[in-house]
Amino acid sequence: MAGILIGGVIGWVVRGGGSDPAEAVATVRSGMVEAAGLLEVAGIEYSEAVEGTEVVEAELSGAKDAVARSRDLYDEVSEALGLMDPDAADQIEAAYDETLALMDVTADAAEITAALEDLRALLT
Repeated sequence: MAGILIGGVIGWVVRGGGSDPAEAVATVRSGMVEAAGLLEVAGIEYSEAVEGTEVVEAELSGAKDAVARSRDLYDEVSEALGLMDPDAADQIEAAYDETLALMDVTADAAEITAALEDLRALLT
């Protein structure tokens, strides 16, 4: 992915997106890593929400909020990533949508864990 990022950043810089390709890559990478970090919190919160026979709404809300904060961080760099690697940006957007949709139907914790791991892998 690093080669794609570097090539894409050069194109982004040439089109007026910034003046320093290395700085642009670092900014995109940093935003994606921060976004990925919040997904671990989401997984813990979700597992706690569905652990027993009753769904704990506060924990479920915390899990969804962590995914939303992660997406907000990703959104800060998504435009640049979209210019650098449109396919990766599309995959990440779809993974966020899928993860939140699974949380909305209170899917099994293992299914959410897998979705979060897939999303983290796309972001890192």
